[in-house]
Amino acid sequence: MFPIQILLPCADNAGNRFPRAQFDRVSDELAHSFSGVTTYLRSPAEGTWRGRDRRSEDEIVIFEVMADKVDQGDWRRHLERLFRQDTVLIRYSAVSVI
Repeated sequence: MFPIQILLPCADNAGNRFPRAQFDRVSDELAHSFSGVTTYLRSPAEGTWRGRDRRSEDEIVIFEVMADKVDQGDWRRHLERLFRQDTVLIRYSAVSVI
């Protein structure tokens, strides 16, 4: 089994916040595709990173699903288009259910 976390920004690169309906749409799509989803929307996480010569900050929300196999290519491209991002971070790890 693979727990998969999808980190999505609360706003686009110009600072325009995404409407709640957009996150609800992603939640519905993930629940349909993976038979369930956990969403962390109430307290957006804050991210800070340093680029070449500047510091950036972002608020993100996290969606988590469980899958038997990992195939993130289509999801990544779909979410990058939907959220107008160059890259969407999707992370996963293998776990054993005991």
